[in-house]
Amino acid sequence: MTPSTDVCCSLIDICLARGQSQDARRFFFRGASGAEVYVKLLAENRIPLSILRGHQHRAELLGKVLSAWGSGEEVVISAIAQDRQGLRRLLRACEGDAEIGGLVEFSSAFLVAKQGAAAQEENAEVAGRALLRNFVAANRSTPASFFDDVPISWLAELRDLLPSLAIDVFMAKVRAEVADSHAKVLAERFWGDFLWREASPAQVEAAVGVLRRWGQVGALEVADLSGRAAERLRMENAEGLTAALANLPLIRLPNPDALLAPELPPQAATLLANARLTAVEGATAALREELAQARQEARAAHRQADDLADQVRSLERKLNSITGR
Repeated sequence: MTPSTDVCCSLIDICLARGQSQDARRFFFRGASGAEVYVKLLAENRIPLSILRGHQHRAELLGKVLSAWGSGEEVVISAIAQDRQGLRRLLRACEGDAEIGGLVEFSSAFLVAKQGAAAQEENAEVAGRALLRNFVAANRSTPASFFDDVPISWLAELRDLLPSLAIDVFMAKVRAEVADSHAKVLAERFWGDFLWREASPAQVEAAVGVLRRWGQVGALEVADLSGRAAERLRMENAEGLTAALANLPLIRLPNPDALLAPELPPQAATLLANARLTAVEGATAALREELAQARQEARAAHRQADDLADQVRSLERKLNSITGR
């Protein structure tokens, strides 16, 4: 039975006055509704926001707390960026919760955060990334077009949520760059933000295409230099491309000949050969393990058969002794 608002609030106040915070939270979780008295308890941090995880009135209460802190998207952005009363931690804890992810206050703040990120506002960057993750976790069928104006640096938040989608959006943003030099900068800076091991064959093929573009720009930059400076830049480009290629599951590349392109370092083909060797070794190890297991099971079966044969012979002897044979 859920206690009335007056009874519940009295119990919470008594518990808080006595320092019994766990009991106060328990009464809040069981009895709190969307009433203003409960909003005040949260807004004033007498009850932590973490209590809202899984609460039946979580969306209503959180929305009212945000309003109690002040009006406007900037208030929400600041609260998330500064993790006011654990708000950002609450968003992370509630990943996948459609009620929290669908709050209008967060949707509006996300739009403003994207604008603020363009102006390099620190709060906008921190809050925007948290809001992006929160929204996508609750809406996993989000179309790629949703990310058209999302800063590329925020895509790292999707790394473990939707790795394939994150790669698609990243690749689209890089390929959309008209200036080859800018595309190279983006690829160099953000390549490590994605789980390339989850890439599909088509994504690996597209990634190699981006790396060829990167390599071409690098080669032209080297051509503008001479002597030691040129050699230093050539080695830096080769090192960056090799590291980027090493992140890819090259064994899934539909057309391995693409790795022989002059824009790519000669180590590209070696990386593919190593990937194939590793795959063969892995498959061999797995087969050996299966064979060892099969042999063990066979030995166990033989022992069981021997035991059964012994039992049969024992029963036959008993039968013969009874019948006098």
